[in-house]
Amino acid sequence: MKCDYNKEIKKFNGVYRVQYKMLVKDPYIQTVNDYNHAIYDLHHYIVFQSYSKNEDWYKDKGINQKLILLPKDVHILLHTCTDKFEYKGFKWNELLFCKKITLY
Repeated sequence: MKCDYNKEIKKFNGVYRVQYKMLVKDPYIQTVNDYNHAIYDLHHYIVFQSYSKNEDWYKDKGINQKLILLPKDVHILLHTCTDKFEYKGFKWNELLFCKKITLY
């Protein structure tokens, strides 16, 4: 299944930016044309394929999908899932859902 980010932005009601220890909705990002792709990646809090295949499971547990705009280098590092990861007060598992670590 291929991800259509414009549909995802609508489905999950927008995109978040990371501020220190906070996720803040960015009202200016309504489509993929509203941010610089050379600098930023759009990131799913729950891996797209996992959420797509198990959407009811996540909903039943009250776990919400979020789209988060991240600098490209931060996005790459985030997916290494290392305990050394820290970005604006967030640990990797606070920006990327992990069944083994996240409490639900």
